[in-house]
Amino acid sequence: MSSFFSELQRRNVFRVGVAYVLAAWVVAQVADLVLENIGAPSWLMQSLLLLLAIGFVAALIIAWAYEVTPDGIKRERDVVRDESITYETAKRLNVITIGLVLLVAGLFVVDRFFWDHTVPESQRSPVEPRTDMAKDVTSSAVPDKSIAVLPFVNMSADKDQEYFADGISEEILNALVKAEGLHVSGRTSSFSFKGKDTNIQEIGRILNVAHVLEGSVRKQANQVRITAQLIKANDGYHLWSETYDRSLENIFDVQDDISRHVTLELLKLLKPEDQSRLANAMTADMEAYDLFLRGRNYVAKRLNDNLPTGMALLRKAVSLDPNFAEAWAVLAEAEAVSPYYTGADHTAATGRALKSAQTAIDLDPTLALPHAVIGLLEKKDGSSILKAQIALEKAHEMEPNNVLVLRWLGTVSQALGLFDKSLELFERASALDPMSRTDSFNNAAVHFSLRNLDEAERLFNKTSLLQNETVILLGDIRYMRGDVAGAIDFFVGLNDEYIRKYGADGRWSRSDAEIFARGSYSGLESDRLAALELDEFFFVTDDDLNYWQVYEHIKIGNYDRAFEILEQRPSFFAGFSSDFMWFPMERSVAFRQHPDFPALLERHGFVEAWQYLGWPDLCQPDPGTDGRNGQFSCN
Repeated sequence: MSSFFSELQRRNVFRVGVAYVLAAWVVAQVADLVLENIGAPSWLMQSLLLLLAIGFVAALIIAWAYEVTPDGIKRERDVVRDESITYETAKRLNVITIGLVLLVAGLFVVDRFFWDHTVPESQRSPVEPRTDMAKDVTSSAVPDKSIAVLPFVNMSADKDQEYFADGISEEILNALVKAEGLHVSGRTSSFSFKGKDTNIQEIGRILNVAHVLEGSVRKQANQVRITAQLIKANDGYHLWSETYDRSLENIFDVQDDISRHVTLELLKLLKPEDQSRLANAMTADMEAYDLFLRGRNYVAKRLNDNLPTGMALLRKAVSLDPNFAEAWAVLAEAEAVSPYYTGADHTAATGRALKSAQTAIDLDPTLALPHAVIGLLEKKDGSSILKAQIALEKAHEMEPNNVLVLRWLGTVSQALGLFDKSLELFERASALDPMSRTDSFNNAAVHFSLRNLDEAERLFNKTSLLQNETVILLGDIRYMRGDVAGAIDFFVGLNDEYIRKYGADGRWSRSDAEIFARGSYSGLESDRLAALELDEFFFVTDDDLNYWQVYEHIKIGNYDRAFEILEQRPSFFAGFSSDFMWFPMERSVAFRQHPDFPALLERHGFVEAWQYLGWPDLCQPDPGTDGRNGQFSCN
């Protein structure tokens, strides 16, 4: 053995191995930097590491079998021992190794102590968010009884079956939401990791959950294989796993079985003899079920042609099975939001949505979604916000951990100026769905209304990162801090950003954007009047295409036009009242003190709701009155 070791030394096998490892490390570091900056797929780096590992073995074999001589490289057995120059080769390898050691040490010191991995403030755009998402996502203690359901991997030969795998995941998630005492991460957050190479520990940290359920689905004809495994997020320990080979007719039993096993493992709440189902047997028509999964998948995406496509599939599903309550419920949701994504006629869409929601309730009174849709429609219709509150409270009682219900109920309290209640609901929604840009925006808007500027800024920055587009209200926060010049620069910079991303068609020129920004923030009457004279408002020729434009009119003191739009487009009031109506800007306060403001709120049922739920801090009835007939004032 000692002679073999000595021969390894003589042939410089050890020196070659050390030099190779150091050189491979340098190559890997450089490659990692280059591949990351060009957005290369992760498999390229993995392939390089595999090649370097294979090369290490090859280098050792070559060092053993071959030798460098003055006449070139020869097989070791062909070299006369007295003519061997391995000693000279060893000295060269020592020099190379020392050089590599110094290079490795230098790279480590520079990376550790001198290289700044953050973007310098001076190089940031004036509209770039200044939030570290990794630190911002969650800071609360991880609940023991908490779980995220990751989208199951589609293992089917037909890659178009991905919607089916997503649908199975979502149904299991929906079933777990029904389990009392279980914290279930929302769909937006769980599905944000789809197709990403994120390890379980990191997912658990970001979503603030103690457990993760992952799996795969393989569908062929009428057969399906589903594999599920429950994993502890902190150490990757597998608590439970199962593989199901079933026909599609048994798919609901599989979903219920997976949900029950997870619930039993985490909660120990359901007794073995308890026969209540967590996953409903939705339909006996598997074609209708397939259409439902496809349709719901499109509806969740909302934008572009997704919503109309989803509604068409859902209508076909309920035509095949008119008793398919869940399909009617999702169709109601799609119809309810369609005017805001497709330009559908508000009145007609509301009528269809109400009809679909009521059909779903008649078929299955235990479903929370159709009650929530009715609440949303009552709020958007604008005639009685109290009816919206009652319908959403009913949905909340049925599914207290349903993120969508928490979100919609929170917007009702937010619109009514009942900020303590809305914050409670939005914070619960954010805890369940920390990667939701909607929930972070809702929370930020409430904090801004309360003048909590630091928290509002943090949450608007988080929203900007989640949606990959800067929230315009960050400029208002700068203004509220007294930074008028910063607010103007921010708005103009944001207009520049929009032009770079979307083109100049239908958007303000830089000079017009500056005129509007000065009219909003400078406080000079001449600047405000100049903004009112702009030929085009808000990036498009028509100034009443979106509900948020009402707030922009208020920012330049154009109150009459704001009231006019809200009267002509009553459906705009729902979004305006939730997102913008209670902001602390001076002209927002003046808008609330306008003589027409009480009549606006009374027209939308606010006084009726306040008499039932309590009056907010910003609005109070006149002394000796109950607030009816405009006998109240707001600040």
